[in-house]
Amino acid sequence: MASSADTQGPTQTLALHWPTSTSGAAGVWMRLVKSWREPGPSPARSQHLKQLRKLYPAHYYTGPGSCEEVKLRVLQFIKEAEEIVMASNSSRFPLGESFLAAKGIRLTDEELALPRLSPPRETFLEKFLSGSDYAIRLAALSTFDFYQRLRAHLGKSPQACTPLRSSPYVPQCDAFGSWEPVQCHAATGHCWCVDEKGEYVPTSLAARSAQILQCPTSCEKSRARALLSSWKQAGSQGKPSPKDLFIPTCLETGEFARLQVSEASTWCVDPASGEGTLPGTNGSAQRPSLCEVLQSGVPSRRASPGYAPACTAEDGGFSPVQCDPAQGSCWCVLGSGEEVPGTCVAGSQPACESPQCPLPFNVSDVASGALLCAPASGPGGAATQRCQLLCRPGYRSAFPPGPLLCSLQRRRWEPQPPQPRACQRPQLWQTLWTQGQLQLQLPPGKVCHADYAGLLPAFQLFLLDELTARGFCQIQVKTAGTPVSIPVCDDFTVRVECLSGERLGANVTWKLRLEDVPPASLPDLRDVEEALVGEDLVGRFADLIQSGKFQLHLDSKMFPADTSIRFLQGDRFGTSPRTQFGCLEGFHQVSATSNASQDPLGCVKCPEGSYFQDERCIPCPAGFYQEQAGSLACVPCPVGRTTVSVGAFSQTHCVTGCQKNEAGLRCDQDGQYRASQRDGASGKAFCVDGEGQRLPWSETEAPLMGAQCLMMRKFEKLPESKVIFDADVAVMVKSEVPGSESSLTQCLAGCALDEACSFLTVSTVGSDVSCDFYAWASDHIACTASGQEEDALGTSTATSFGSLMCQVKVRSRGGDSPAVYLKKGQEFTTTGQKSFEQTGFQSVLSGMYSPIAFSASGASLTEVHLFCLLACDRDSCCDGFILTQVQGGSIICGLLSSPDVLLCHVRDWRDPSEAQAKAACPGVTYDQDSRQAMLRLGGQEFKSLTPLKGNQSTFTSFQQVYLWKDSDMGSRSESMGCRRAVEPRPASPTETDLTTELFSPVDLNQVIVNGNRSLPSQQHWLFKHLFSLQQANLWCLSRCVQEPSFCQLAEVTDSAPLYFTCTLYPEAQVCDDVMESSPKGCRLILPRRPSALFQKKVVLQDKVKNFYTRLPFQKLMGISIRNKVPMFNRSISNGFFECERLCDVDPCCTGFGFLNVSQLKGGEVTCLTLNSLGIQMCSEENGGAWRILDCGSPDTEVRTYPFGWYQKPVAQNDASSFCPSVALPPLTENVALDSWQSLALSSVVVDPSIRNFDVAHISTAAMGDFSAARDRCLWECSRHQACVVTTLQAQPGAVRCMFYADTQSCTHSLQAPNCQLLLREEATHIYQKPNIPLLGFGTSAPSVTITTHGRLLGRSQAIQVGTSWKQVDQFLGVPYATPPLAGSRFRAPEPLNWTGSWDATKPRASCWQPGVRTPSSPGVSEDCLYLNVFVPQSMAPSMSVLVFFHNAAEGRASGGQPAVDGSFLAAVGNLIVVTASYRVGVFGFLSSGSGELSGNWGLLDQAAALTWVQTHIGAFGGDPRRVTLAADRGGADVASIHLLTTRAADSRLFRRAVLMGGSALSPAAVIRPERARQQAAALAKEVGCPTSSIQEMVSCLRREPASVLNDAQTKLLAVSGPFHYWGPVVNGQYLQEAPARALQRAPRVKVDLLIGSSQDDGLISRAKAVKQFEESQGRTSSKTAFYQALQNSLGGEAADNRVQAAATWYYSLEHGADDYASFSRALEAAARDYFIICPVIDMARHWARRAQGNVFMYHTPESYGHSSLELLADVRYAFGLPFYPAYEGQFTLEEKSLSLKIMQYFSNFIRSGNPNYPHEFSRKAPGFASPWPDFVPRDGAESYKEFSVLLPNRQGLKKADCSFWSKYIQSLKASADEAEDGPSAGREEEDQPFGSGLTEDLLGLPEFGSKTYSK
Repeated sequence: MASSADTQGPTQTLALHWPTSTSGAAGVWMRLVKSWREPGPSPARSQHLKQLRKLYPAHYYTGPGSCEEVKLRVLQFIKEAEEIVMASNSSRFPLGESFLAAKGIRLTDEELALPRLSPPRETFLEKFLSGSDYAIRLAALSTFDFYQRLRAHLGKSPQACTPLRSSPYVPQCDAFGSWEPVQCHAATGHCWCVDEKGEYVPTSLAARSAQILQCPTSCEKSRARALLSSWKQAGSQGKPSPKDLFIPTCLETGEFARLQVSEASTWCVDPASGEGTLPGTNGSAQRPSLCEVLQSGVPSRRASPGYAPACTAEDGGFSPVQCDPAQGSCWCVLGSGEEVPGTCVAGSQPACESPQCPLPFNVSDVASGALLCAPASGPGGAATQRCQLLCRPGYRSAFPPGPLLCSLQRRRWEPQPPQPRACQRPQLWQTLWTQGQLQLQLPPGKVCHADYAGLLPAFQLFLLDELTARGFCQIQVKTAGTPVSIPVCDDFTVRVECLSGERLGANVTWKLRLEDVPPASLPDLRDVEEALVGEDLVGRFADLIQSGKFQLHLDSKMFPADTSIRFLQGDRFGTSPRTQFGCLEGFHQVSATSNASQDPLGCVKCPEGSYFQDERCIPCPAGFYQEQAGSLACVPCPVGRTTVSVGAFSQTHCVTGCQKNEAGLRCDQDGQYRASQRDGASGKAFCVDGEGQRLPWSETEAPLMGAQCLMMRKFEKLPESKVIFDADVAVMVKSEVPGSESSLTQCLAGCALDEACSFLTVSTVGSDVSCDFYAWASDHIACTASGQEEDALGTSTATSFGSLMCQVKVRSRGGDSPAVYLKKGQEFTTTGQKSFEQTGFQSVLSGMYSPIAFSASGASLTEVHLFCLLACDRDSCCDGFILTQVQGGSIICGLLSSPDVLLCHVRDWRDPSEAQAKAACPGVTYDQDSRQAMLRLGGQEFKSLTPLKGNQSTFTSFQQVYLWKDSDMGSRSESMGCRRAVEPRPASPTETDLTTELFSPVDLNQVIVNGNRSLPSQQHWLFKHLFSLQQANLWCLSRCVQEPSFCQLAEVTDSAPLYFTCTLYPEAQVCDDVMESSPKGCRLILPRRPSALFQKKVVLQDKVKNFYTRLPFQKLMGISIRNKVPMFNRSISNGFFECERLCDVDPCCTGFGFLNVSQLKGGEVTCLTLNSLGIQMCSEENGGAWRILDCGSPDTEVRTYPFGWYQKPVAQNDASSFCPSVALPPLTENVALDSWQSLALSSVVVDPSIRNFDVAHISTAAMGDFSAARDRCLWECSRHQACVVTTLQAQPGAVRCMFYADTQSCTHSLQAPNCQLLLREEATHIYQKPNIPLLGFGTSAPSVTITTHGRLLGRSQAIQVGTSWKQVDQFLGVPYATPPLAGSRFRAPEPLNWTGSWDATKPRASCWQPGVRTPSSPGVSEDCLYLNVFVPQSMAPSMSVLVFFHNAAEGRASGGQPAVDGSFLAAVGNLIVVTASYRVGVFGFLSSGSGELSGNWGLLDQAAALTWVQTHIGAFGGDPRRVTLAADRGGADVASIHLLTTRAADSRLFRRAVLMGGSALSPAAVIRPERARQQAAALAKEVGCPTSSIQEMVSCLRREPASVLNDAQTKLLAVSGPFHYWGPVVNGQYLQEAPARALQRAPRVKVDLLIGSSQDDGLISRAKAVKQFEESQGRTSSKTAFYQALQNSLGGEAADNRVQAAATWYYSLEHGADDYASFSRALEAAARDYFIICPVIDMARHWARRAQGNVFMYHTPESYGHSSLELLADVRYAFGLPFYPAYEGQFTLEEKSLSLKIMQYFSNFIRSGNPNYPHEFSRKAPGFASPWPDFVPRDGAESYKEFSVLLPNRQGLKKADCSFWSKYIQSLKASADEAEDGPSAGREEEDQPFGSGLTEDLLGLPEFGSKTYSK
């Protein structure tokens, strides 16, 4: 849908355009919406609704897809908006705004008139899109904005430009009515991602990007979370086991594949949702297809097609043709059932057949499209299918439409096949341009004509420079107050042509790239258009032209411009500028879907296998390929290879002639024809030549070896018509009688080995076989040429013949005529008089005469060769000949007389990039106009050759110089009348001096000879009758100068009687890899010993030619050093300057190192020029924060500028083919690419804040193959456990490898987790290390080996959150200490030595706690020192660990599940959760206050559990360096002690702490030794044990049953306050001082702290079990005593009456018998503040002030409901209790959502130390809730997070209440102490219950009783 406005009249209308398809449900919906546009009641509308009800029965389908539904509402909104705008065109009242308000849409002032600079548009849109029902709101805003701009435009002058047709936003839906993952709004150029419900995906907004936004589909998201974080799909609808989980497979369309495979079974799933429907079996009959499912009426989340689909009988798939009888229409469908656009017809059936011709390159289908064909037509042999390529909805073809013909007989496409990747997803317009035309007058006397046209390009540049200088080539805007220039000109902006003799016409095109426009400055396209054509640019230029002041001055000449300018307006010109959309290079502009609308998605990228030219995408021609989309050219296949079709999109499509043959011939490993073949039908063996042509005479029943066939290839069998049999002919060589077996082969082999043999005969007389060998002689051959033509080939010296017939004469032995086998033309060199040698050269500088050309159709190469041999043999002046066969053209024979220099040896190095027109070899030029080639040969030029096809290097198929071995050219007299010998030209002194200046002789002692070294060279023969040795040297050196890049060494040798040999070499120096200042490690290495060698001197330029980039790497490995140049006696700057120029002049130099090799200040500085930069590592980008590569101290100083490694620009760095090859050391093991998981780009989010990464660049000079570089990078990652992800990006000159740790980040919701991979930068290839679980993990019965013990046998469970499942392995009841029974009671824990196997499938008993009654089941026991380990299936190699100390109440563990199941937190947080029990009460903290019974056993239990985790958690995949300690309530009081102890700090038992409702600063957290003695005595007395002796008391207590001790402690606690609890005691051992004093010092190590409290917490609620125990014992009076003791405790341990009175006043603790409940609540509040919440806040303040770690605080408000649960709300939410199956239905969706968010906060803190970020090394917040602020101490206004539904941030928790305790009560105590004892400045800090260290001002507090203190 698009909209447009007609601006010619006062009334504005909005034209809506609809798709042409009317089939099925889509057609009914279309007609329904059309009927809605009709005013008033509509009978048609009612009819259409009835049709819809028929199409969609209630059990089958209830309406359009969610997107289609919203789209209809949007369209209705736009229709109504149109009517209102039309009515308000002449009104001043803003009806449009009122209409929005009536719709319930409130647009703010900022939305209605958004400021241009603040706030940024993206910020506004991000918030706007995140709102509910955003599609309707966005359509409302864009509609309002559209008409607001339209109305404002009406007031402009008629000359103003026509506005862009910026349509209101309309949701984009797919063919099934569901949301397209990518939504775009053309008016602003923004695109964003939505989920399957159409909800905006946070942070996905992109503005005007040239890249397609990567938005994953539902399946792709599901697959990403499975690959990244092991959240999988479940096949079972019930309670699946881990074996039922699977990683989904997605189709190309993004839907779920119908069949999914889990470990347990194969599942049929819904294509839209992925939900399992039916389990599959091996029989397909039990797996209904999607078509059958829809046909049967089974509901599917994917929108139904709206009719009962027809299915095929074979596989149940959709029939290609679907029809709707009710509508009388039919259409074609894809395999998914999706309608193919444009195929719907009424009253007949469309052509939906599949083509019978295969697609090229073994491609099975057209990606995102279909090939549909009409039935075959034409006569039988010429029958063809007429086909068309159609794309899926949302895709467009990059190529122009056209018929595709499939020949059924040949099964080939004619003339060319369809392109498999033609269908591409369109993108938003990318450029905006406008064009103006002006005229310039020529100066007097100047006339524009054909000769003048050559100056027009220069004039274009001059005019462009003038526009640039005057500011007409850029737009100036401001972004955040900073000026930004946007270029609008390029090299094609100005085009000048002659209009007449006196006038020049100039077209000026201003074009800007929309991606260059800052959205914050120019929010939408109308603003961009105004900036382009408004008064600041084009408008200003038009004013300048019309003023007549625009004049150009060039060479004192003036070119005035006319005062009129015209602007392009479509296909005509007008007076006002008109903008048009366009696309970038590499993108094809597709036509609009409707003539009346401009499609907002107008650019498709030229796909792989094509290139962009003349605004079109063109398939790569045969012999070329292209692997990158959007390319401007195709890459030629390697020499000798081509493609089977146009459009090749991979180098693998380049094949040899053998590989593409259709005759079934076999190829060797190089793709060439095997010489020996076997006929599949007859089984006979035969030979083929190099072109695959069969040698018919080689056919035999016996097997043929390859060597035999290679020998046979040298011969051809002459037909009898070319043989003359004569009994008188003598055998010129010899006769042989071969053996009985393989006689023909033996004869041929004998002739091949005999140089004198030119042809042979094989005669058979009976069973006897004989061979006669012949040499060429005049009486053995007779050649006859006919069809002579003079002045052929464009030269007067050439003669041409149409045909050549050569016959050989052989002796006849009688009987059958012998078979004659002739050596092929290039093989024989001997005649009767002269013997010739193949020189290997292809041309001669001069000396050719009498060239003769033969037509290829009338002569063979062999015959022309014979003709040349005979002609030269008869001519006494002939010294040789050149034989040339033009590809597909003439065969030329040129005779040679006294040649001077032979050129172009076949083994010479040749520059493949050098233009052939400039090259001496093979000397071919091609005229584009005449389309004819010209060949330069032997100093002559031959024209009118066959038009050139393909690569010029294949112009000649054969070219060779043959030389008479015994030539007398040096002694031949002039009387012979031969070609006059050219006198040797003496060298001038200038040339001699010049050459001497450029070269220096080489000391041959410094040359090392290595015959195995392959060194490129160029060779020439200089004939001695024309050159002396000095002249030969001079010519050779001059030739070297003519090869400035290649030639560095020149050698002239005198090793033959006729000629000198000139050999040119490139630089042959090879250096070792030792970084030293001396060049002693460099040597010249040549393949043979030279007799004299000259080296070209290095001449440095005055300026540096290239800009060298300093590499951000400190270490290079595998480099190839080109040269070592010491920089002695040079300043650093001069040495660096010289090093740059040294690399400039060396074409093989890819970079250099400028290094201080001695590592000393002022030491030895060296320049190392490099052939290859090897592997660049130890990047400076991340500061060394995280490494996987070996980055020990480099040998040389590279960190100080300008020291370091520098790279030459890659544009100048295409290493020539003569440069030495460089190879890195081979990998020690192969990389199995299949085992690595390739991740989609849509699963990636770029996070520049990531710090944990490593980088390596692999030089393309060292490893030019991308796959080899990839394998090396993957190999490096595989060797390091910390490396999880590797990305690759091709860069100029290198492949950039990025190595990452586990960077996955999941945001959880009630629907499903959204998991993404965080990368520091974009990459084209992303690989995740294969998930190799620890031994025994990942199965239904996991196990793990514990070192020194044995194997733990655990169990596995599938955890569900939303629609996703995750496997969690559970190891329950794992012992971490010896059971503290009998003599071990009241002792420190000891390790348990167990061996063998341990059953860890069920939880163990909890520890005794006060209030627990004697259990009837083993749920409580002294044998309780166990822990539970919950391990999620994870890709992370070393997971963070949470150790949570909690003792479950009696009987809370049920169903084999622990009371606190860590599975959900482990799964959501991707971490290991450990829950542990520890001893409490008398069992954990009984102390005598002395060494006999020191106490703190529970504290030591926790330390023992933490130590066990440090030792063994690595076996579970955990990281012992990332352990978080956690506990709740009273356990948090105890656990917080570990933060203050030296032992825990020194052993680094944990790195972070989570304290939930407790702290070490609680007044009763630690007891004094005297109090501990009193409590021990009270307990002993209660159970009847003696107290006189500590030893006797302890012995007695150890003998008592645990239940007796527990009952006794419960009875004592029932009447005692918190100061009488058994807890940690300062015993001088583990706890050496009071917490308040320990907190005065900075902690020894950094520990992050998350601490919080709950309003539901309290000492009364904590004592619930004690209260219930007392009631069960009938002791009702204990409740009153407990309340009294609790109230007394408010006065401190000393029960200060004044403090009690103040607390009673402040908390209103006065009560009567009738209001006991209010008293209880007030007492609970007072005790909660005093003992829990205020100490928690005080602990956070102390830690934030003193520690280096992060501090975060939360508070959970009072909750209602769930009071029966033991755990308070914060623990319930943090451990995911709302998701426990046992509590199904007890928690609301709001509570579940809150629990998910809190679990994410907690897991983030556990992993990173900050609840906002999932990783320490990243600052990318997932965005599941508002950020959690740091706790920063500031006078009671500290921030904290409130655990309520909206998770708001609050400040000043309990500010007034805690000020009462910290200020008022402290001042009250201080004044009383001063009255009794005087000033107490020196009192011990531990005497203060909490608040110690506070520096608040205590002055000015009110007096007690004033009642003015704020409550």
